Parts: sequence; C-alpha cells; structure tokens
Amino acid sequence: MAHKAQNLLQIITGNEPPEAFGRLFIDAFAATFGTKAGTDSYTAAGIICSLFLSVILEEFPQTKLSTFTHNIKESCPLFAFDCKSYETIYSAMHSHSTVLLNKECKPVVREIDKKEIFEAFDFITNT
Repeated sequence: MAHKAQNLLQIITGNEPPEAFGRLFIDAFAATFGTKAGTDSYTAAGIICSLFLSVILEEFPQTKLSTFTHNIKESCPLFAFDCKSYETIYSAMHSHSTVLLNKECKPVVREIDKKEIFEAFDFITNT
C-alpha cells in the first residue's frame, strides 16, 4: 500500500518513486524512535531527507522539494527530533548508499557521508 508521501512524490515528479527512495532514512527513524510516530510520518520524513540530498547533490529542483514539504505537512504530521538524536539515527543506518533523484527526477544511487546526512537532519528539524 502506497503512503501519502509516496503518492505526493509521484505527483510532483511525474514518475513512480523507486521503492528504495527514502528507505535509508525511513528505516533509521523507525529503528531509533519505534512507536513514537507512525509509518506515514517516518516515510514523509525519510522522503524529505532524500529530496534535500537530491537537491544539494544531484541538482533535483528546489521548487519540487519545497512543494513536497509544504504539501506533505498539510496531510501528514511530521514527528519531531533534535540534534541530540542525530548520532543515534546515524548509527541505525545499515548503509551510506542511497537512492536520490537527479534534475530529471530519475533515480541515482549515491554514497553519502555523515556530514551530508546530518545536513539532511538539520533541514528536516528546521522545516
């Protein structure tokens, strides 16, 4: 079953999102926070983090990130976390390879480092 966030991403990009898109973050949030939030919230947060990295690393259009972030907050509550959780979330990540979207909204597999991951966390905690 597709989640609200995946449906919205498909509308914004015009493509069905790769199954792995956002998964690195979604799984780490769920492993770290358990039942603090629901699957929809973790999925939305994971997609936002992945879209942010897509913007800074793969030239994904900033306007599409902004549109997604604005619209998902209207339909799905985002859970809150702060910088005290960054190391724990990072430790829950099984890999540092993830799927991002390029400027044509096509999937690209890319290695990301700790600094980039923490920048994505900063983006979502300040959203």
